[in-house]
Amino acid sequence: MACSGKNAPVPEKSFIITDHAGRAVGFSKIPNKIISLSPGITEIIFALGLSNKLVGVTSFCDYPAEAQRIDRVGGYSTVDKEKVVEKIGGDGDGAVIFASTLHIQPGGVLSDLEQLGYKAVVLEAHTIEQLFNCMKLINEISGGGSAAEVVIQSLEARAHVIKSGISADTRKVTVMHEVFGGHWVAGSDTLENDIITIAGGINIGAPIGSGYGQINIEGIIDANPDKIIIVSQMGTMVDGLVSSEITDNPVFRVLDAVKNRRIYVIDADIVSRSGPRAVDGLEEYARILHPEIFCDYAFPN
Repeated sequence: MACSGKNAPVPEKSFIITDHAGRAVGFSKIPNKIISLSPGITEIIFALGLSNKLVGVTSFCDYPAEAQRIDRVGGYSTVDKEKVVEKIGGDGDGAVIFASTLHIQPGGVLSDLEQLGYKAVVLEAHTIEQLFNCMKLINEISGGGSAAEVVIQSLEARAHVIKSGISADTRKVTVMHEVFGGHWVAGSDTLENDIITIAGGINIGAPIGSGYGQINIEGIIDANPDKIIIVSQMGTMVDGLVSSEITDNPVFRVLDAVKNRRIYVIDADIVSRSGPRAVDGLEEYARILHPEIFCDYAFPN
């Protein structure tokens, strides 16, 4: 009877995906172990209900709180190959390493790990839409199923509310998004730039090009942004007002944003990490840039 096949387990189908570096990665089965080399990816895995498979994360993976109880395999750019091997063991087909483009650069850790037979998938998201694509790919690979699809669809619906609320007639608000001391701002091809654009703004940092860079004092004054957003590490509230290197410098008193007290502090992680909380960041940005549309709006959960 045992050989009749009636109760025999059905073998899992193999599948091939294409990651965000354009690489084809083949799997013989759904992985039962996950290593995450990015805080944003770790947040996605928890949001999709896949944390029971998570066996290793980086020292920067601090959200949600449960992530801090997962074993560390090094830093974001300083992954410890031996620790990864220790966590996966000999079952290379039963595990997946989710990484970013940083990890496939020359000298990156993925080349050595793949030579050992481990499966690595590169994910990268510089826009909200790319974030959703990341989530769908992680779900496909890791077997999150319909429950995870519902989570993704809910986030997509929330983003759609913002997109549909901004019309062609909506006045675009110019924004300076400061990410680091010395007037480092978010440029083009960044998650922050996409969030600003979707929320009905114009990022004055976009002309510096892709990634992040510095803008000088003259450039800030010339741009004269309507509103200035400062990430949580760079600004604090003092007597109800934001204190930062912008507000505390007399030279910037000519700026409309300073004169009108339109300077805001936002949690750095919800707009810089490519994770589910980026939709929270998008909603917060929408309220800041266009309170006349979104201030009292009850966003769907």
